[in-house]
Amino acid sequence: MKCLVYDWDNYMSADLSEMLNDYGIEHDEIRWKFADNECDDAFLDWFEKNVDLNQYDFVISINYWPLVARMCHKYDRKYIAWCCDCPLNIEHEEETFSFPGNYIFLFDKKQYQDYKDMGMDRVYYLPLGVNAARVKRYRFDERLKSKYEADISFVGRLYESQLPYIKAGLAEATSNVLDEIVSVQEKIYGQNIIKQCVTSGLIDTMNADYLASAEDEKQALQVNKRAVEWALNAETTRRNRLLLLNLFGRRYKTYLYSNQTFDKLEGVKKCGSCNYYTEMPYVFHFSKINLNPNLRAIETGISLRAFDIMGYGGLLLSSYQEELANMYEHEKDCLIYKSYEEALELADYYLKNDDKREKIALSGREKTLIENTLQKRFAEIAKIAGIE
Repeated sequence: MKCLVYDWDNYMSADLSEMLNDYGIEHDEIRWKFADNECDDAFLDWFEKNVDLNQYDFVISINYWPLVARMCHKYDRKYIAWCCDCPLNIEHEEETFSFPGNYIFLFDKKQYQDYKDMGMDRVYYLPLGVNAARVKRYRFDERLKSKYEADISFVGRLYESQLPYIKAGLAEATSNVLDEIVSVQEKIYGQNIIKQCVTSGLIDTMNADYLASAEDEKQALQVNKRAVEWALNAETTRRNRLLLLNLFGRRYKTYLYSNQTFDKLEGVKKCGSCNYYTEMPYVFHFSKINLNPNLRAIETGISLRAFDIMGYGGLLLSSYQEELANMYEHEKDCLIYKSYEEALELADYYLKNDDKREKIALSGREKTLIENTLQKRFAEIAKIAGIE
């Protein structure tokens, strides 16, 4: 069996290659940076001239790419999309999602159910996990401890705020509605109210405000529901992460690993980004507590970062996610909070109780390496897509 891999330098790309090798599936790789994820004539022309899909049994990629789906549909080849992002970076799923050769695997159960409710039957629910073989290859030499040890660490994005941009040109009352949505969502865990609050009526009001305030109607900003939802989810996530980091930075040895920063982070050591393969495992392992304030657009699912933290033997302190609470036990396998106050109380207690903290981290690692591995997930993909 032979397949074609579309690769775009995702964190899971090397793991995907390893899974294919384990299954004895020969694979070639193509790379392309799309001008637009859903419309790129240069890619379609290049693909037609340079790729012979007849020599492959299927095509696979990390995340879903509509243009790849189009080519697979045209040449009657299976297309497997193993998704690690939520939401997907597409706007017109109805045009390609239902191709009969598609096998689209989504890690967020709510996202999966939403697509099913829309009548899209080529989607499948599949949580993420860790590459157990790769995890076991690491040796956590104590000589590295002094470089990476911290009380609290966070690896991830802070997100740039789009809220000032989308509020510019809005009437004060409309602007206040957006602020209130973020303010309420910031305090609610386990439920995303943004989808319900961003109604078609609100979008119509925003677009009318933009037209009324524009000097030239042709240049007026116009937004859609998905763009506004993303901006509000990203803003809520940004506030959650910045406030948590400031709260912890004032109290504990706190490290931030990110290519983004914020001037007013107090007491937080800004370490820049860390390499997923050569540094991140040591950050997770040697940090006493690893933060996981979830991206608010992920409604129920478990992020790749959470699995990685536990897989590498770190203690996970995560905001509440329904699927995390169902798969792992709070204060046995990981720590789960539903407020800033609870996050601080948990951190304070377990930083003072080394034995209990280390016991939870070990339990989370063992459960992850037994139950939630990419090896198990790929076996499910192979069975469903018929590539065993």
